[in-house]
Amino acid sequence: MNFILGQLNIGLMLGLTLGALLLLRPVLMRIFSPQQRVVIWLAGWGCGYLNLRKTSSLLPVTFQDLVTTRTGRFFDAAPAFLPSAYLGPGPYHLALPGGLLVRVELRDWLMWGLAAVWVAGMAVMLLLFVLRGGRLLKLARRGRVLTLDDPLLQEDSPLQEEKITWKDSVQVRIVPGLPASFVHYVLCALATGEPTHEVFLQEELSSRRLRLVMRHELEHVRLCHPWWKVLATFCLVEFWWNPLVWLGFRAFCRDLELACDAAVMKRLSPEDRREYARTLVELGAGRQLWESPLAFGECDAARRVKAAAGWRPRRWPRTLATWAAAAAVYLFFLGGSRVSYPSQDLMLAWEREGRSQTEFVQTLNQEMGEKLGLTPPGLPGLAPDLGIAEVWEAPNWEARERVPVAALWVRTRAGWYYVPYGWWGEEADTFGVLRAEEVPPPDLSGVVRLA
Repeated sequence: MNFILGQLNIGLMLGLTLGALLLLRPVLMRIFSPQQRVVIWLAGWGCGYLNLRKTSSLLPVTFQDLVTTRTGRFFDAAPAFLPSAYLGPGPYHLALPGGLLVRVELRDWLMWGLAAVWVAGMAVMLLLFVLRGGRLLKLARRGRVLTLDDPLLQEDSPLQEEKITWKDSVQVRIVPGLPASFVHYVLCALATGEPTHEVFLQEELSSRRLRLVMRHELEHVRLCHPWWKVLATFCLVEFWWNPLVWLGFRAFCRDLELACDAAVMKRLSPEDRREYARTLVELGAGRQLWESPLAFGECDAARRVKAAAGWRPRRWPRTLATWAAAAAVYLFFLGGSRVSYPSQDLMLAWEREGRSQTEFVQTLNQEMGEKLGLTPPGLPGLAPDLGIAEVWEAPNWEARERVPVAALWVRTRAGWYYVPYGWWGEEADTFGVLRAEEVPPPDLSGVVRLA
């Protein structure tokens, strides 16, 4: 059940990251090239699995700093919006970005129900993807494989010009009746020694358009797009329940195609660019392929034609500056938070132990007496009555200690005290006052009264 909670927390963080990128998309499209936007998208897809630990953040502020809750993290991988651990039936808090806590009651049947729905959704997604992708590949592999003496694969062919490396070995097939040309990444190819990428081209295309479409698909290979789409597809399958993941996947695939189009335009003559745009018009169905193949005509053909018609080469100073800016945005979204947060709030920990608010105040009185040197340790009967009247807690306290710590302000007969209070949050096992410091009357704006 803890694993299920962790995966749900990762999915929520992924959704927030992709949602922020979608909100910023109009700005990102004006500043960055399509390939730079693809790299920025990778920070979103990687935030759950490639997340930098809080001690490895390279920027002073990251996106996680802005949205991290005050209720812990799941193995330092994602903020715990849901409880980071299930300790049996009882009260828990859902934590929203900004520190707002919502009390809920969790039960075993509810947790098992969530697990069953999540696993069933993944199974359905995998089944649909395998069936759809399998039918397409079965049709595509009926085509003939181009041999090295084929005119399309001679010295002046796109395959020679793209400078494909050894790890990107490519097999090209010409297929009659294929609905769209596409490139397919073979996951098990490295182990079997087969080509890692298969390019399937429509036999009905003219020789000139075959070269243009093949150049497009080979750019996908050169830019590692099939690998990245596989990563995004895995995230889509695992976090199918998050609508922001679906929206982010669609926008990501659109940028993959725009980046490939821009890379092709750099290598073409003006006449070939016009022919490439005409090919997009005629072959671009604009249909989203949710399974893994990268097809020539998918994803908003009208936008791609407009981008191809208006393409202009970028000067190197702008390219250098925007790549530096893209790296900063990438690190901002991928970097982890530098702050450790309590795993749950203090009074909830007491409630989970079956204790009352009165017992909390009595224990706090005893432990403060020990820290102030007024009570011999281990002799609760000799504890002085400090006259505790008020106990306040900072709701967004950033605990930098290794143990969960609450920042308390306590008013007694003698005055105000600042009391860091620690507990083992994962097991709800409180262990008490860390120290007690007398302070002037504090500013209590933004803090919460506990007792």
